[in-house]
Amino acid sequence: MNTKFLKLFGLVIILGLGFFVFSLINKHKEPPLVENSPSFSPLPSPSPSSSPKFSPSPRVSPTPTVADGGDFSGLHRQTLVPTSVPQEKLTGPGSCELSGGRIVFLEPNFYAHKQAFLSYKNIDSPARLIFWRILPDDGALLVGPNIFADLELPEGRTDLSVTQYKKETAKHYTLSASVAYGIFKNGAVVGTAEAVCKGEIKVDFNY
Repeated sequence: MNTKFLKLFGLVIILGLGFFVFSLINKHKEPPLVENSPSFSPLPSPSPSSSPKFSPSPRVSPTPTVADGGDFSGLHRQTLVPTSVPQEKLTGPGSCELSGGRIVFLEPNFYAHKQAFLSYKNIDSPARLIFWRILPDDGALLVGPNIFADLELPEGRTDLSVTQYKKETAKHYTLSASVAYGIFKNGAVVGTAEAVCKGEIKVDFNY
C-alpha cells in the first residue's frame, strides 16, 4: 500500500515539474506587449504637379527721360565701362553741340537733311550713350545715333537720323540732347557724367 502511494506521489511530482517547465518555455516565446506604441506613417512624396514652378521675370530697363526745363536731370546713370581712349587724349570733360539745322519730312519716312548734325568732344568710350529729348513727346519720332559705337573718338561730328515711328501729332518738333562721358581718377574711370548739348535741331512735316 505504501509502495503504491509513493509511486503515485512521484508520478504527480514529475507531471507537475513537466508542466512548470513547459509553461516557462512558452512564456519566453511570447512577444512582449507594448502599450501606447507610437505609429509612424511615411511622409507623402511631392508629386511633380505640386512642385512650385518659377519663370524668370523679364528684366525691364528704364527708358531715358528728361526733366522739364531742359536740364536732363531725369536721365539714368550709365553703367561704368572700361575706357578705350587714353586719358592723355582728353582735354577736359565731355561736351556736345547741335548744329541748329533742320530735318524736313517731305512725305512719310522720307525727309531732307539740312545741316542737322551733332558735334562732341572728350568722349572716352564707344559705349557711352547719347540721350535725345523730343518735344512734343508723342512717340512719333525715333532719333539716332544713341551710342558712340562706330563714331570717331574722342571728338568728332555725326549726322542725325530720324525715323517716323508712328503718325505725327504736330507739324513741328524740337530735338535736344545730352551725352555721357567718363570721370577719371588716378588714370581710371570711377564714374560717369552727362553733358547737355548746346543748341537744338528742328523737325518739320511739310506734307
